[in-house]
Amino acid sequence: MELGLDLFAGYLTDFISSIIDQDLQPRLPMSPGVRRFMNIDEAFKTGFEVHWTQRIFQSLQQQLGIAYTFAQDMERGEPLPEIAPLDLRYSLSGNFLKGNLRPEITFRHVLRQGR
Repeated sequence: MELGLDLFAGYLTDFISSIIDQDLQPRLPMSPGVRRFMNIDEAFKTGFEVHWTQRIFQSLQQQLGIAYTFAQDMERGEPLPEIAPLDLRYSLSGNFLKGNLRPEITFRHVLRQGR
């Protein structure tokens, strides 16, 4: 069994992001909008990740990971887009036939940004 914890924090400059620009017309009628790319001068990101690995049998193991990220646009005081606050992952993998067969199934659930 293996258990790990990672902590991180970072001050970001010139972070590339995008916003939906209402002045631009989409080429496809069902498109929700056209994104315009921009640089965010100052942003901050911090969080942690906990991961657990367990060998069930000689050739079968499972992994569970939970990650939380807080990311903030310091200019506008709002969360950075496209960064999920909570990410849950589970995988079950095997190693058979002397490493020639390695099946894996992975489940992932990401919570919606509510800020």
